[in-house]
Order: sequence, then structure tokens, then C-alpha cells
Amino acid sequence: MKKCFFITGTDTHVGKTYVSCNLLMRMNQLQLRTLGIKPVASGTIQHKLNYYNEDALHLSQASSIKLPYDQINPFLFQAPVSPHLAAELEQRSFQACDVVSACQAALSTEFDFCLIEGAGGWLTPINGTETMADVATLFQCPLILVIGLRLGCLNHALLTYENIKQRGLPLEGWVANQLDADTPHPEHMISLLKKKIDAPIIT
Repeated sequence: MKKCFFITGTDTHVGKTYVSCNLLMRMNQLQLRTLGIKPVASGTIQHKLNYYNEDALHLSQASSIKLPYDQINPFLFQAPVSPHLAAELEQRSFQACDVVSACQAALSTEFDFCLIEGAGGWLTPINGTETMADVATLFQCPLILVIGLRLGCLNHALLTYENIKQRGLPLEGWVANQLDADTPHPEHMISLLKKKIDAPIIT
């Protein structure tokens, strides 16, 4: 039975790709057919004559199903900034429905476990009116929220969770990703989040 989840985060650089790759590799060990895609990505590296997003490449490497790069990352922008600005700098534009349409080929493959990784944080803009939350809503799959444990994360996490609830979207679980070994009292942060978020922590 196909299972597909949308990976989002409380902010950019909270470890969405790290968490996604770890989940994919766990499923690989169970002999499941896995697929990770990143529909929208900003920031590129160049290999020969082609440009790629490093996070999308990591997802591809962690997936047991191998697809052409443009199916893994159909919307790629060069500037490492918010997707709406990156698109504007290239005189391009796109909508949430375009993202979902561009992923249909990948999502029609025979996977057992699929992760769709968002860009930036939950409400990162993709154009003048829509955000990554609108993209996630159209995909119609349960969410996994990655929370980067650092100063200020409780506010970000609870605001994100409240918006997810307001939209009526299913939260499958959340991951507490410790970004810095020197973060003070991470166990207290996790304890509070367990009380506030009505979804299981994924460890």
C-alpha cells in the first residue's frame, strides 16, 4: 500500500533533508520501494553543464527508486533565496497547482513509501499570494513537521502547528532535530512540545 507524506519545517535549515534521508534509508532497510522528491528548490550546484539542488540530489541518492532529476525537482531556481524571489529574479512564476501537476509522473511510480519535501518553512512564499502550505494542502497527504531545536524554536513550532490545525491538515508526527550540541536544555523543549502538539514524536 502506497504511503506518502509531506515533509515541512518550522524554518529553513532545520534539517528537513537530513530527516527525510534518514526516514528513506530506514524504509530501504525494510525492503520497501522508496522515493523522495523536492518539487521546489532554490540554490544550485553545477555539474558539467547542468545545475542541480544539493538537497534534491541527497533525496535521490537515499531513494531506492531512481528517476530523472527533473521529476525529482521540477522547479529549480539558482538563487539561494525564498522561491518567490528566486523565481522573480529569473522572470518566472508558478502556482501551487503547477507544482502538484509537475509531480504526477513521479507520484505515479510504484513506490511503497514516498516523501515530498517542501522548500523553506511552512509558510514560505512561492508567489505573491501562495505559500508552501498551499502546495502541501493540494498534495493531500499527511504532514511530518521537522522542528530545529534552537533558541526561538518553541515559538516557531507552535505557530506552525496552529496554522496546520487551522487548515485542517493531518499531522502524522514531528521530529525534534537538535541543530547545535550546545543548545541549552533541549529535553525541556521536547517535553513542552510533546504536551502542546497532538501528534507523536518520531525518533
